[in-house]
Amino acid sequence: MEPIDYFAWIISIVLGVVFISSLAILSRKPRLFSENRKKSSEVNK
Repeated sequence: MEPIDYFAWIISIVLGVVFISSLAILSRKPRLFSENRKKSSEVNK
């Protein structure tokens, strides 16, 4: 394989990992926001 092929594989692997990790973070985030809103509304009352 040529060096450009290795470069392309590295970029595609890195982008795939970043995409999957961003999906995992975004799937957890709404839960954190809802918990923080509940806590802040309880504190404000």
